[in-house]
Amino acid sequence: PAIAPGLPLAAYSDDQLDEMAMWIRSDGVDRSFNELIDELRDALGITRRGFQSDAVLGNVVRRTRPAAPDEQ
Repeated sequence: PAIAPGLPLAAYSDDQLDEMAMWIRSDGVDRSFNELIDELRDALGITRRGFQSDAVLGNVVRRTRPAAPDEQ
């Protein structure tokens, strides 16, 4: 996606964060919840870790995960 890395996390819209998470998942590699957060953090160039960034990225991963067959 056309998203500039290295900005503060608050500079990204929810749509941009969701798009980035879906782009990471598009390679078909099976990643754990935490691995996907780490990939998202790396792709966005976020170097600072903390409760707020972990919460935001965790929410992105949760809301963009594919629905399980029984959730559809």
